[in-house]
Amino acid sequence: MSKYNKTILTNAGLDLAARASSGKAKFTITRAATSTEKLADKSISELQKLTALPSLMQYGEINNVADSAQDKNIVIGTELIFNNKDLTTSYNVNTVGLFAKEDGSNKEILYALTTAAEPETMPDFKDKVLFKFNMTMFVVVGQTDNVSVNVTDNGVVTQQQLSDIIDKLSTKEDLAKMHKDSNDLAMLANPDSIVSNQTTNLDTFTTKGITKFQNAQLSSAGYMQAFDQSTTGLNGWIFNIYSNDSASYIQIVHITNTAYNQGAMYFLRSKANGTSTEDFARLSTIKDHAQFFSLTQRDAKDVVARDENKSFNPDNVVDSGVHRISSTKINAKYDVTDPKDANSGYSFSGFYWGWLFNLNFDDSPTSNAVYQLLVINSGIYFREISVKTNDFPAFNSFSFAKDIANLQTAIANAGSVKTIGGKKPDDKGNINLSSFENPDFVYKYKDTLDVDKATTPGIYSLMDTTLTCSINTNALSAVPGNTDGTTYTGYLVVYKHDAANITQELRIYTGRTVPDFTISTRGIYGNGKYRPDFRRLISDYDYKNIIGYIDGKEVVHQCADLTSGIAYSKANPNIIVVTP
Repeated sequence: MSKYNKTILTNAGLDLAARASSGKAKFTITRAATSTEKLADKSISELQKLTALPSLMQYGEINNVADSAQDKNIVIGTELIFNNKDLTTSYNVNTVGLFAKEDGSNKEILYALTTAAEPETMPDFKDKVLFKFNMTMFVVVGQTDNVSVNVTDNGVVTQQQLSDIIDKLSTKEDLAKMHKDSNDLAMLANPDSIVSNQTTNLDTFTTKGITKFQNAQLSSAGYMQAFDQSTTGLNGWIFNIYSNDSASYIQIVHITNTAYNQGAMYFLRSKANGTSTEDFARLSTIKDHAQFFSLTQRDAKDVVARDENKSFNPDNVVDSGVHRISSTKINAKYDVTDPKDANSGYSFSGFYWGWLFNLNFDDSPTSNAVYQLLVINSGIYFREISVKTNDFPAFNSFSFAKDIANLQTAIANAGSVKTIGGKKPDDKGNINLSSFENPDFVYKYKDTLDVDKATTPGIYSLMDTTLTCSINTNALSAVPGNTDGTTYTGYLVVYKHDAANITQELRIYTGRTVPDFTISTRGIYGNGKYRPDFRRLISDYDYKNIIGYIDGKEVVHQCADLTSGIAYSKANPNIIVVTP
């Protein structure tokens, strides 16, 4: 059990109480708060010096003002309440502080505090269990006439409020009379009205109070579950309970007998007026529960029980109801991925315990829709079968949070592709790799690309793009471009071997000029400013030009006027002259 020390007024609280005692100030006790700070070992003077509550955890509510057993003119009791709603972490309430505010001032002060000799533990709200901690702090206020308290009306009653409510409750004699009336069923035996031997339209039946019907037939345009409105000879009561507006009302129908062995039936609806046709809600009975929850050995239908030499096939169990399975083999398959593959999926093996829930849609032995839910010791399985079309598919197993977590772990461990070349999959899981049809960068007309600074690997598409070289301005001198001399059409391909070694390749269309397509390359230094000229690869056109140039030169000059030896030609000093 928690225990707290006497309340200590802070220096600010003492000053305010003194001025209130002399009539020089009025103030309001505003709120309370808890703290995890252990201050019980502090001296009174140390506590009085506090101006704020350290390690404040939560604010509480002032529920009431209690009278003090001491001088009621200078001491008041504040009933405080704290709860753990929305609290994510539990803690010990080591200190409780009380705050106040002087009239005419916006500044709130720490007025008083009490420390814990044995602290209360405030639990967290993770289990959705509400915990409340109540305490009363008695504090000196100087003159109670000069003090007001902010009391929070949060649905928690004070002792006085509780006493007032108790005084208004029914007396023992009132309860005894009510008990006698209920045992006698006086109101049902003597209703406000009685209707007999007729059909009653519940939609337009507006008689207030309790109406008893005898040998009657009931009708309504509103839906009444499991009730046959053609049934005659009904007995029971109609309760019409009107609201304050005298237009809308609650209608309750209690039928004590039916012609089809349903037993007592109860229907309820809220009607807007005397002509509305709202649907009824039917109150379930013990018999309803037995139909849906007959799971015990006594109530359930045994499929095959406790015979390890036998088994059953769910295909042959088509009637509605709960079928109990006990130490039984099941001839069926589940989780078949390919119905055409006889080896696909899994077979139930071993012996099973549990239930087969059958819902036959039209209660026919040749039904087109029978829903089967198999709840056994290995899991939960479901399927829909059709006896009419001889369709008996495999069961599908239910997946739970644990199964999904295992699947996610398996996918992560499978080493799935997350990126290719630094590219992530799109929302459909596809990765678009770069190509000349799908370039990484696109430069169009009026765009400018500094080739010396293009070091990011990829394919650059150029369409009438201005190319510049800021480091080596002559680097493009051997690269033919468009007729304007500054723009280029084609591609720049950048290969990055490592941070230092980068290869650039220009594939340029020159249009009508010859050659109409050229390839130029160079290697640059990625970490420095080494930017050599581009070197163009020769084409067959270039090769033919070279051959023609060589053919036009005189390589050997024959001198017929010399008899023998090697002569020197003054006309062509770079040519060796050989005599025949």
